[in-house]
Amino acid sequence: MTVRTAGIASAVAVLFFSGCVAGPRTAVPSNTPGSLAPSPATRVWSAEDADITLSVTFDQPSVPSGGSIVASVVVSNASSRPITYLSNGCGVPAILKIAVPIPNDSSGSAQVGSDGAFKQYVLTTGYGQGGQPALAPVQASFGPVCPNPPTDLEIAAGKSVSAQVAWTADVIPGVPAPAGPLAVTATTSYDPAPFPSPVDPTNSIAPESPGTLRAPPGMRIERYLHQVATSGVLNVTGGASAMAVLSAAQAVDAALVNQSFSDWVSRQPSSTWVNANLYLDKRGWHVELFVVPRAFGLVLLDPVTGSVRSVQICAAPSCNQ
Repeated sequence: MTVRTAGIASAVAVLFFSGCVAGPRTAVPSNTPGSLAPSPATRVWSAEDADITLSVTFDQPSVPSGGSIVASVVVSNASSRPITYLSNGCGVPAILKIAVPIPNDSSGSAQVGSDGAFKQYVLTTGYGQGGQPALAPVQASFGPVCPNPPTDLEIAAGKSVSAQVAWTADVIPGVPAPAGPLAVTATTSYDPAPFPSPVDPTNSIAPESPGTLRAPPGMRIERYLHQVATSGVLNVTGGASAMAVLSAAQAVDAALVNQSFSDWVSRQPSSTWVNANLYLDKRGWHVELFVVPRAFGLVLLDPVTGSVRSVQICAAPSCNQ
């Protein structure tokens, strides 16, 4: 969404104790085991609303794990008026989102005692990237991250705009996505809602005395009167580059193999556990536990072998690596 401000917007600072913090993400259909069926080999998806058509054409009916697929996006305006639509800042007239499930095909080893309690806690209560539940799918986008902010552009009556965006079938860069059907949505937004009328000066607050701080005006988040969306299932097939990535449960098992981490977990009463993070990024699997007062244990693992790359146990004001 395009964010517009009227004057100076106030800044809000939020302090998080947990180790994984990010803003909200655009919701896309969730992939859970058995929730999606393989799609027919359909390369063209389309939808229409009030003479505005969104068409998405893939260059192939499926994509091998670790391979790339290109989507050609066309938004056509068959109406008699120009429309203003949301561009991602790089000229793409629609946003394509895909939900990629994290590896979760094995429950790993049976754990008991404090190790068992921790494994259950991190798998059911832990968080992944973006503050999503640890086992929620990774929500990825077609195309590279655009360095420019979203912007409003125009399509003249009877005209079209188009762009091409690619997606590499990875969970995270360098870690191929598991084979199977993945949910994809494509959305274009148009006709921004008009700005409200200026504030009536006769109804404003009384002038402050010199030096008095005044609250700045609020921010306006631009909204659109219309959206055209199409969705479907993209099939990921086994590829030559596919590798056996540890499942989430196996990653927790591998972290607990490290004696210093396991011993530290056992010394932390479960009543002191305040947050756990479990996520996969380009560095590997992260298994993290945060406890009060102000202590944490972090383990970084090779995503394929499970070997420990680093362990950090920290209790304020000092940390041991």
